[in-house]
Amino acid sequence: MDRMKTFGIYLLIVVVFFIFSNIMINIALKSTYKPMDIYLETQKGEDISIEGSKATYVNGIVQGKLKNNTGIDITDKYIKMDIYTARDNILGTKYIHIPNLKAGQEQDFKMGFKFTNAGICKISIVDTVESDTTDVTLFTSEELGWWAIMKLIVLMLIPV
Repeated sequence: MDRMKTFGIYLLIVVVFFIFSNIMINIALKSTYKPMDIYLETQKGEDISIEGSKATYVNGIVQGKLKNNTGIDITDKYIKMDIYTARDNILGTKYIHIPNLKAGQEQDFKMGFKFTNAGICKISIVDTVESDTTDVTLFTSEELGWWAIMKLIVLMLIPV
């Protein structure tokens, strides 16, 4: 019985340490994000509002809303985001597809990127994706959830 009690105490210590370390890592990561400068290039009737834009040294997130005030449906267009350094050197371009946005309707968007030293984001709405872009795939924070933690645990269990 004493052995089970000792095992339970060790298990409790590991669980508490795991929770504490995750909270501290989350706080440390959130404190490294800095706001980005956003420049909007919209046409008549297109209303883009940015709710948040932030970047670390290696990645960032831009989120906001697109509202269609044109009076006609917007179909098969893209939100184009050019990511630049603070010194106006282009790092890359990302796209978010807008399949159908009816007149007067709003659509939320969120785009994550992995570019080093990003400081400026220029946003516009375009008809097509340019073929010479550096990266057209979207990165979402959902990809980094429990699956990444499970990969880390498996890697820690494999003997070297």
